[in-house]
Amino acid sequence: MSITNKNRIQGIILILVGVSLLIVHKIQGDALVHEELVFGFGIGCLSGGVAAFLGTFLFKKGKYNENYKIQEKDERLHQIWDKAGYSAYNLSYLIVLFMFILVSIFEISAISLLIALLVIMPVAHIGFTYYYNKKI
Repeated sequence: MSITNKNRIQGIILILVGVSLLIVHKIQGDALVHEELVFGFGIGCLSGGVAAFLGTFLFKKGKYNENYKIQEKDERLHQIWDKAGYSAYNLSYLIVLFMFILVSIFEISAISLLIALLVIMPVAHIGFTYYYNKKI
């Protein structure tokens, strides 16, 4: 299985987790002990999954699309895309946890944080790709 398909599957799983958390929040509502906690995790997972899923399409159609054609043959590019993808996903998970704190404690709008994560994830992927391309 290619890296692109793995990234898309991870994005879809995150989307499903986010949607299921939002459904639990909607159904249970006041019965939950930490209602904001579930809502924050749901929004964070949903936005992270959408950003990850969209990020793979943006790179395939964008400036770095030649890397997708070569990556299965060239071990160096394979390592670059692996490291960049893992670094971007780790950064997005940290941002999801930070969003959870902002939504649940400070009651900041979850939609504005979702939009911020949708911008940060693809930019982080491009940045880490550029960094590892220069480093390796």
